[in-house]
Amino acid sequence: SQIDNRSAHSRVFVNNRLVMTKHFEVYPSSEELQSVQTIISHVEHAFKTVSEQVDGGRNQNALDNEQGEERVLRGLMRVGLVAKGLLLKGDKELELVLLCSNWPTVTLLNRATELLTKQLELISAGTYTVSPCPEEAAIFVKSTKESALTLVINLTSPLVRTEQPTITAEEKATFGQGMISFAAVWDRHGFFFILYMLVILKLTAL
Repeated sequence: SQIDNRSAHSRVFVNNRLVMTKHFEVYPSSEELQSVQTIISHVEHAFKTVSEQVDGGRNQNALDNEQGEERVLRGLMRVGLVAKGLLLKGDKELELVLLCSNWPTVTLLNRATELLTKQLELISAGTYTVSPCPEEAAIFVKSTKESALTLVINLTSPLVRTEQPTITAEEKATFGQGMISFAAVWDRHGFFFILYMLVILKLTAL
């Protein structure tokens, strides 16, 4: 009947409004999303230069012709909430994974941190503080702006899963259990994530 139809339409309308209200409550604002995109974009851009500098400043043609696996820093990948587009309003910690050709060491971590600090200062002076965290095998990039975002860059390598590292006892002790292994990335993001990473690596390589 017409009354039943009107009642059904009314319920749908109310349900839609509830969904939209809930979506507004949990979904980041356009300003928050822009802040997230900005810090990630700046770091990804900076790491392209960092990768070249870590490789010893070889000329661009040589870098372009090399296989990704020959580079010290192979690629920077978005993972977790950032990769899945599941950020919620108020989320302040973002995550990237830096894939290295060799077993990541404290020496490499500190070198990458130093170079990243300089590049981010060139891109956006006074916007970020960068600090290494050997205990977590990570680099922390914090925004000094109102958004106060923190980007955690976790260093890992396929070798973490397949072989023992050739590093000093001091470096091994410093990393401790903080090393995020390739296996952990597999467990967290699944088979198709790893397939995507390996196939697309050349397109997103540093």
